[in-house]
Amino acid sequence: MAEEGYEERLINEEYKIWKKNTPFLYDMVMTHALEWPSLTVQWLPDVQRYNF
Repeated sequence: MAEEGYEERLINEEYKIWKKNTPFLYDMVMTHALEWPSLTVQWLPDVQRYNF
């Protein structure tokens, strides 16, 4: 039980450090809290290409 709490605190601390350093790492960051973790993300809309 105590180990689970420690692991969660460690993850939160690492996230805070990452969030603080994002301006130095990326041009733009958009975050959105989800109710459940997502295994997939669609970055751009689908593009249909027609071969005539």
